Amino acid sequence: MDPLSVSASAAGLLSLAVGTAGILKGLMDGAQSAPEEAQNLLAEITTLSDVLQDLVQFLRTDHLTEQRFEKTSVLRMTIESGQDRLKLLYSKLDRLRASFDGNKLKVLVARFTWPLKKEEKLLSETTSVFLTKLDQNHADIQNIVSGLEKLNISAPPDLIEKCAEISKLQSLVVDLASSNARDIQNISLGMDNLQERFNDKDFKKILAWLSPLEPQKRHHDIRQKRLPGTGDWFLLEPKFQEWLSDRTPGSDVSSILACSGIPGAGKSVICSLVVDELGTRITKSPESRACVAYLYCDYRDEKNQTPFNMIGALLKQVLSTLSESKSVPQDVFSLLQKRWDQEKNFKLDEVRQLLAKTVRRLSNVYLCVDALDECKAQNRSTLLQYLAMIAKDCGQECSFRIFTTGRLHVKLEDYVRQYPDLGNLTHILLEANSDDIRRYVEHAIECDDNHDCMNDTLKAEILERIVNTSDKILVSKD
Repeated sequence: MDPLSVSASAAGLLSLAVGTAGILKGLMDGAQSAPEEAQNLLAEITTLSDVLQDLVQFLRTDHLTEQRFEKTSVLRMTIESGQDRLKLLYSKLDRLRASFDGNKLKVLVARFTWPLKKEEKLLSETTSVFLTKLDQNHADIQNIVSGLEKLNISAPPDLIEKCAEISKLQSLVVDLASSNARDIQNISLGMDNLQERFNDKDFKKILAWLSPLEPQKRHHDIRQKRLPGTGDWFLLEPKFQEWLSDRTPGSDVSSILACSGIPGAGKSVICSLVVDELGTRITKSPESRACVAYLYCDYRDEKNQTPFNMIGALLKQVLSTLSESKSVPQDVFSLLQKRWDQEKNFKLDEVRQLLAKTVRRLSNVYLCVDALDECKAQNRSTLLQYLAMIAKDCGQECSFRIFTTGRLHVKLEDYVRQYPDLGNLTHILLEANSDDIRRYVEHAIECDDNHDCMNDTLKAEILERIVNTSDKILVSKD
């Protein structure tokens, strides 16, 4: 069956759900107070209606044109099962509504309620307790009727009607609390899961479309070259610990930590280490609602290192984080999908607004930008300008922190003066650590083909000479 035909079936189910909700609401409005089960069922049917409305629109989108749904597909079976269940519930509620029209029962229900008053706190009790009290009321009335009959006194018609009404209410509550409600909830969850599977597939394509930059690949390459233990000293730096510390949005703690150094000082290695450290902390505290996003600037990729692509790459990473907890704002996803379907690119300011909107869903956001000096001066200025605008947009809703590395000639303090919304700046001068240099040299010696020709004395001499004459430049693992 094609998507259009399935959408017609879903639309039929939607119409049935709306009709069922209307009858149920009418019955509830006709009473002074309705049982919690009835209220829950009405809420679930209303939710189902919203889900079905979204499903109908989803099935009518252009990108599902080639999709086919077999009779055994979960979607078709779910819709058919939902129709059967709702038809049965609709029929029962409709019959009950009809019995209320045009007789004294309607007046009786308005007076008698469900049948106990709110102040008896029935709504907070379980269904079994509620039904037990109904049974007690029913038994009490029957005992009164039986007692009157033993005295050869006819029971008042109102009392007999009340007894019959309690029987009807017992049946209604059982219906409302039965599997119908659970089935409707399962239908809703099933529809959500189905759409999520389609959305996830589209979502990955949309993320790739947002920006051609793939900082994850560069990060992986650097991390692979980083020897265990390298840079651990940096994580203990007081300035880094202060920048990393918990703080309330808008506090005076520095928002930007800028690390600069000469070529070969290990700036990219340190940046990759910081990214991994932040990722580990976030993984250990999933309730923190935090995200780390990063960029690795490279002079060899100047063509793609535009402000739009860099902001887009950061947006991709924030969206990916939110998607893991299914927290991507629906309006953001809908806009992304619409533009992707239309093949209509965003403007830079639109991407900035999307990034600001998504980071506000988080409590802490860490942005790491490596090698700012390898980004064109104009593009670097625009990037920092837009990051300042995003930081301002976050306001008190999110703690927004930036970590950068670059050569000494890039003066972050000048940009902070120009764009004060970037926040307070702390600076660290990076110099290759002697232990890191020693670790790299030892590794290089171990990997050397002539390793067997080297004794411990020669190895020690090589290590000491390189470490002492390195001029605080980190030797590459390559």
